Amino acid sequence: EFKAKYYYKHRYYEGSSSICKKCRQKKHSIRKRNIKREFSARGLYKGINKTRFKKTFTREEFIKWHQELNNHNCAYCNTSYEKYFKKKMKLNRKPGEKSEYSNIGVAYLGHVLEYVENKHYDELLNHYVISKYNLSSTSLDRKRIADQLVKGIDGDGKVVSNWDLNAFAPAGGLLSSVKDMSKFVQANFTNDPILELQRKKTLQYKDEIYIALGWLIFNKDGEKIYWHNGGTGGYTSAMALNIEKKTGVVILSNVSAFVEETRKLDGLSFNLTKLID
Repeated sequence: EFKAKYYYKHRYYEGSSSICKKCRQKKHSIRKRNIKREFSARGLYKGINKTRFKKTFTREEFIKWHQELNNHNCAYCNTSYEKYFKKKMKLNRKPGEKSEYSNIGVAYLGHVLEYVENKHYDELLNHYVISKYNLSSTSLDRKRIADQLVKGIDGDGKVVSNWDLNAFAPAGGLLSSVKDMSKFVQANFTNDPILELQRKKTLQYKDEIYIALGWLIFNKDGEKIYWHNGGTGGYTSAMALNIEKKTGVVILSNVSAFVEETRKLDGLSFNLTKLID
């Protein structure tokens, strides 16, 4: 069990003529819960009626709540996201002073790119990544690859719903396959200036760990490993690259990231990368 203090706000819109004034989408609810842990990003949402209380969650209860939240179209809508950054967000340190992993930061970067290019994020992704590297099974649109999509499950083997990340799509909304991710791995072994820039060290993240543009850089037994992972309510992933040896490992699992055993996939990705000659 873990304790979390949160706020709950909701308002339901019913009937075909009911429209959310924020994102102009019909027939959905707006919810807000601000989890005071790594789930603080939930503080972006705004609703109507406020209730404040404390509760002890089991891991299963939290997963059930999060799945329910993500089944509503406005959970991560752009309007709430923009308002948060324009009126509520305050920096607690100078830019470049310290490195910290942030899903909000990655999502916001995608949002900025939309403004710069005047195109939707999925268009940018298709043009600069998916088409360029021929990733035919990779998409932000779940419907487009529905016939290939493996259903995610929880710790009891029960099927769970997919998360609809909307404004947070740049931070975790991409769907792909081992075949496509292997193509991306192999592209990193070529003289691609964009991918080389992605791997360039920026700041120190933790002891002997540096951060690049998305990648975390580890020095394992004298070998430099570029690594990243991901996880949602129904899926877990990990990728590790050794550019010098031109070896890499991609692990995609349809088991929820909230299942304790999936944490072993990170170490597995490192170990397999070291074993490959």
